[in-house]
Amino acid sequence: MKKRRIVIIAIIAALLIAIGTVWALFSIETQRAMCLKYPDKPIGLLNFSENDYTVELAPGLDFQINTARAMSTISQKQLQLLKDMGCAVDSTVAISIGRNHKGNLRVTFKRYTVSLPISVPGDGADSCSLAGGSISEVGMDNVIYNVDFAPLADADEGRPTLAIDFLEKFLVEYRHSDNGIVLHTSLPEGFSYVGELEMTDELIDYLRISNRYYMNMTVNHSESRDFFIDTAMDGAGMKLPAENAPAFKMTVDSVMTPMGVVGALVDRDVHVEFGERGVNSSAYYFDDGVEDFAINPFNFFKWTGLIDFPGRKVYIHD
Repeated sequence: MKKRRIVIIAIIAALLIAIGTVWALFSIETQRAMCLKYPDKPIGLLNFSENDYTVELAPGLDFQINTARAMSTISQKQLQLLKDMGCAVDSTVAISIGRNHKGNLRVTFKRYTVSLPISVPGDGADSCSLAGGSISEVGMDNVIYNVDFAPLADADEGRPTLAIDFLEKFLVEYRHSDNGIVLHTSLPEGFSYVGELEMTDELIDYLRISNRYYMNMTVNHSESRDFFIDTAMDGAGMKLPAENAPAFKMTVDSVMTPMGVVGALVDRDVHVEFGERGVNSSAYYFDDGVEDFAINPFNFFKWTGLIDFPGRKVYIHD
């Protein structure tokens, strides 16, 4: 009888572990149900604030564009603002595994799913109804439904972000002359193919809630490398490890990273090849404990470019 009881307990424990594992794996993924009110209408132009890559989706809804962060984050103040505007705000228990703004592992068990109103100056206004109420005072260019966010714990967790789990659902156009981005659901006219995006393919990637994207590039005709797309790196377009810095024609500069201000050696005249294109640019050599090779397209691109995350391609405007 005792042996039978042990077998039953073992079976129940195994079933609970299996159910928990399935729940955890299923809940890791975010943005499964995200959709647009006007799916064929681009979102933008969303201009960056003066000193960083923060955009305003609507009054009071400011988010940093951060491809280095795994999951988008939102503050309690913004959640309350959305509720006051009549937007849908729901919370669920779901595991989220990823990196925070400093590149450290972050695990949370709470998730918010909201409707994000988009108000772009100059694009006109209308009213729309959302689950949970109606927005009547905010001009609406579009609405993004079912956007998942991890709660922003405190100031040490950085600022509210639209992370790669959100951005990888779009084709992200960067307009250098306007210092802002436009989010597309399909490739607009006037763009020419340049090259492919790469993604990591390691066991840990299957436990992340989003992907990490890279551009394979060659600097000064040397060995090609995969450069991590990192918009959290402010002040540098291209990063290489300090040990790779040449011993001549270097200048000294500083770069703002999630780890703080980092000193860098800079070569102002390097030749960079990516896909079918070659350009002259600056290379910053420094170490910050994250990725050895990285590129911030918002600093690197001196033209209008487009990163097609779903299609894993990069384009430039003709």
